[in-house]
Amino acid sequence: SPVVAGWPGWRGRGGERTWCACDAIGGDLPLSLKGTAGPLSETLWPDAIDLRIGAGDSHVAVTGQRAGGSFAVSARSERLDLSQILAISKRFVPAIPVDLSVTGPGALALTLRPEGDRFAVDGRLDLDASRVAYDTWFLKPEHTPLSASFAGTISRRPGEPLHLIVPTVTVRLHTAEARGTVRIAVGERISAEGTLATGDTDVGGWERLVPALTDGV
Repeated sequence: SPVVAGWPGWRGRGGERTWCACDAIGGDLPLSLKGTAGPLSETLWPDAIDLRIGAGDSHVAVTGQRAGGSFAVSARSERLDLSQILAISKRFVPAIPVDLSVTGPGALALTLRPEGDRFAVDGRLDLDASRVAYDTWFLKPEHTPLSASFAGTISRRPGEPLHLIVPTVTVRLHTAEARGTVRIAVGERISAEGTLATGDTDVGGWERLVPALTDGV
């Protein structure tokens, strides 16, 4: 599909150079990137950024600040259209099940900050207000708790894969809360391992999420 984009421009303001970008439209997914970055160093690397990224009906705010020789970045969703995001993702990730559907709004927050020779990363995905279904096996109605949060580190040594180590992962679904760890290595191949465990859980109402639980009742 044709892509139409505005050409970025430079503006001076108080001795600082600020970058602005216009909308881009590609096929059925309108894209936009608007914001400022500056002041700029001689290498054109900004000391700070304040951006608004749009993809279809989803909008994410990204802010960043130089910290020594590195850059700390935070992203926060202002609106997420989950059905649109899932439809686009299925085009590029064949492993996503065809029978998986997600509708309604969601919320995302992510922070990446330098810590010595690695980056600390933490985030949260909130799907409480959304409807999530997989064929006839699973259905999470709107306003039923579903969220995931994590905190870990990203590191990479020369000649080695990128490592994401997450010692703290918490997943909530309805009345259950699971905690665990995840380790991911990204090189020529992606490898991952992890554990999740729940404590005592009230199973009341789970038949609405997993209809098979009512079979034979």
